Amino acid sequence: MRSTRLLCFVLVVVLLYSLVGVASAAKPYIKSVTLSKDPVIVDQEFKIKIKVRNVESSMQVVIYFDDSVFPAKTVNVGPDLLDTEAVVYKDEWGVKVDLKCGVHTLRAYLVKFGEVYDTLTDEFDVGNVPIMVLDPARPNPGKSMKISFTDRDTGDVLKNLDVTITDTEKNTENKDTDSAGYLIYTPSKPGKYELEITETKYCGEMYFYAKRNITLDGPKPESPMAGDMITIAVPSSDISLKVYDSNEDFYLAARTSITGAINFTISDPGEYLLVIGETSTRYWGINKTLTVSGRPSLSVDLEPSTPYVKLPVTISVKAGGSPLANTKVKIITPAGVQREYVTLANGKVIYDGVNAMGEYTVIVEKEKYEPITKTFNAKNGFRLQFDPEMPMLNSQLTVTVLDQDGIFVPDAQVNIPEAQVVGATDSKGKYSFKLAESNPNVDPGEYTLEVKKDMFWDLTQKIRAQDTLQLSVVNEAEVDSDVNVELYNSRGGLVGDDDVSLKITNPDNTITSLNKASVTFKPPLVGDYTVEASKNNYISTSASVKVTPHPLSVGLSIEGKELFVEVRSHNNSVEGIGVSVIMPGGKVSALEKTDSKGMAKVPIYGEGNVSIIVNRENANPLYETKTEGKYIKKSYRILLLVVVVAGIVIAALLISYSIWYVRTLPSRRDRDRFEAKKGGGGLARF
Repeated sequence: MRSTRLLCFVLVVVLLYSLVGVASAAKPYIKSVTLSKDPVIVDQEFKIKIKVRNVESSMQVVIYFDDSVFPAKTVNVGPDLLDTEAVVYKDEWGVKVDLKCGVHTLRAYLVKFGEVYDTLTDEFDVGNVPIMVLDPARPNPGKSMKISFTDRDTGDVLKNLDVTITDTEKNTENKDTDSAGYLIYTPSKPGKYELEITETKYCGEMYFYAKRNITLDGPKPESPMAGDMITIAVPSSDISLKVYDSNEDFYLAARTSITGAINFTISDPGEYLLVIGETSTRYWGINKTLTVSGRPSLSVDLEPSTPYVKLPVTISVKAGGSPLANTKVKIITPAGVQREYVTLANGKVIYDGVNAMGEYTVIVEKEKYEPITKTFNAKNGFRLQFDPEMPMLNSQLTVTVLDQDGIFVPDAQVNIPEAQVVGATDSKGKYSFKLAESNPNVDPGEYTLEVKKDMFWDLTQKIRAQDTLQLSVVNEAEVDSDVNVELYNSRGGLVGDDDVSLKITNPDNTITSLNKASVTFKPPLVGDYTVEASKNNYISTSASVKVTPHPLSVGLSIEGKELFVEVRSHNNSVEGIGVSVIMPGGKVSALEKTDSKGMAKVPIYGEGNVSIIVNRENANPLYETKTEGKYIKKSYRILLLVVVVAGIVIAALLISYSIWYVRTLPSRRDRDRFEAKKGGGGLARF
């Protein structure tokens, strides 16, 4: 037990010594340097607190503010001083230090015998300096700018802040920020302006420039070669140029000449950055990139790109995208025969010496240009003929394969992957097949035809198949009824709406255009309609629809001397339809209109055959014209006849009585007098 405890004690002691050794071997460093005030108040003292670690012997911490050093305030530190303080007073700097209101940099160095062991850098504020932002960041003279002020700690906008701005002629203008923390200022001239905050709570100053924007002409040429003179026209003599290479290393500098241009030469090809007007006091600088090439390169194009034996090849030579004339073109045949040509003004050479298959070499040379070599192979080429010229789905198609001289090519492989067609041409260069498709939901489209044979250029050609459109629509319909139009392919499938064009032409030649394969419309007019349909990869089709008027039914009844006409269509009353009657004597009644119940009343003028015409001369084009005939005979009502006869008899009796009465009236008067005299006596006198 004791031996175990002794062993543990020894291990602990060894471990502690090891830790002490490691600690003593650690590098000394500055943990922190802090100021007692944040921000530092102008003209007031403050303390600098320094924390160091792993210091074995006496060392020094040397403090810098901006570009000033404080040798008198060098702080001595040692292994027993982990935290120490240095007090900095306004009048005890050791050297003159300008601690105006603003942002300053503090740098501390841990030094021993002139060797720097550690450094620490930090920024601190002197005074309460707000954040000041220019808008625009690059002001122009004569144009208003906006300057915003924001509290650095809280982010609050600073209202009614007193600001003084001094212009390039030392004229001072006092301004206050508005409720949004802005002030508007218009610099009058190009130059440097000074802004100063003149308040007790906030302080600070800022310098800004007002400059014009540079308008440049150049650089010219836009794509220079190494050694070319490059020119940039600038508006002012104080605009200079600095050139940096692709590694951001300074390459050259140039100034404006008396003619108002910056002229310079770049000898090495590469990518360059042009910094223009960086030091100008009147113009804002601008950067441009420039690519400088070496000797100009040539390009060679062949037409066709797959040259055919016995056919000419056009060789086009260009430099920088432009045709290059008077350029030497050397052509070496597969047999080693060499011929030389010179390009014309259009930069072309037409070579007609492709007489054998094989590889041809084209060498293009011109002074001051990089020579270029290009090779091409010459083979036979295919030409195709189709019967019919436009292939149809599920119909026989014959392709004839010919060479460039129009000679049939037998045993050429023909392949159409999408249609699973594989075959070879016969002795007359023909191969027949079908682009079979039974699925009604598949539209015809583009197929890839591949033709191959040894010693020929492979040919890949797109062929587009067609199908027939079938238009489903009735031949005849009633006006305002539903007419269904549907488009089908030859396989009975309703085609999709993509690329469909459907035109319906009305009898008045107005056209309705639709992009649907299925549509229902109501014809508003009577007459012939034309429906035309088209779709990509389909043969167009059309159909006619005859639209008839609404049918009419006519009911007739007679009451007394009036004919009642009832007009209906599909058992519904038709209002406002004209009704006229031709009487037996040829007299035409006045035109009557049916009422809301479809009824019209026409007087009758005699017996005989009458014609009833409804909607005469198609007055309402939406309804048919209907003619009905009827024989009209007078009917006598017995009761009415009895009454009439009785009236006649009574009238005759009254007339007879009146005649009798008138004739007997004198005799009756004489008798009355006689009777009066005879029996009157004294009574008469009375």
